Amino acid sequence: MEKTVAVFHEGAIAHYNVSEEGNGSFKARLLKYTGSPNNNPPREFLLHKEGRHWADDDVEQDIVDEIGQAIDLQIRTIDSPVYSSGGRERNGPFPPGNP
Repeated sequence: MEKTVAVFHEGAIAHYNVSEEGNGSFKARLLKYTGSPNNNPPREFLLHKEGRHWADDDVEQDIVDEIGQAIDLQIRTIDSPVYSSGGRERNGPFPPGNP
């Protein structure tokens, strides 16, 4: 998986390219930052999930959380053959009834 993710940093938008590195780790690389050069976000870092939370050793937790949330949304795609609906699992198209 490789995606571009936009997150807020110091009131501006930072665009990251996020790629899967294996073993549940992801690498985030800064592509563009629209804010002040004095407040640049981290250029590149690895993040991984620890339980329900995303973590990295040195990066601001807000950026890690936002990128982790975007990864979670990409992994749980709505066109998955099995998805949860109201506490019960269903097979088939989404929404139900569509061919």
